[in-house]
Amino acid sequence: MPADSHRFLFALTPPPDIARRLHALAPDFPDKMLPERLHMTLAITDDFERVPEGLAPALQHAGGFVFAEAFELTLDRRRGSHRSIALRPAQAIQGLSELHRQLAAGMRRAGVPMRRGWSFGPHVTLAYRKGEPFITPTRPISWQATQFVLIESLVGRTIHRELGRWPLDAPAPLTLFDEIAA
Repeated sequence: MPADSHRFLFALTPPPDIARRLHALAPDFPDKMLPERLHMTLAITDDFERVPEGLAPALQHAGGFVFAEAFELTLDRRRGSHRSIALRPAQAIQGLSELHRQLAAGMRRAGVPMRRGWSFGPHVTLAYRKGEPFITPTRPISWQATQFVLIESLVGRTIHRELGRWPLDAPAPLTLFDEIAA
């Protein structure tokens, strides 16, 4: 039996009622995502056969330095690629972009590189498949993103371990300049 591969990712996870609504939009393919595994990846590492010592604590530390406000996340475009079907926002969401930016910066400061070749393209994967690409509007599904999580994924085993959870309602810390101005 081959060794497990470990992948770490920061993600937004929908509340259970929203996850069930998202799940219902996916066609019944063999590789349809379960509601409890639906997520939007914000930042991701490479895969590791063995987890480097200190990696999880470094990522937990990076997550603890995010200061972002909660925001409404609306998914209203269903997009099929050659290998998956996902829901995406039709428009850029400032809070989402800022959250990704802070997590990417936190990973850099922690010395944890982002996955090679990966770029942030906000989406929630609903199912994996082979087929022709398409984009269609869909009835919007929205939720208030109030927290983000750090997940360790055992690749190919459909196992997600939550390693941290942080709120998105924390005000940014005061700086020396803020205190002087007050």
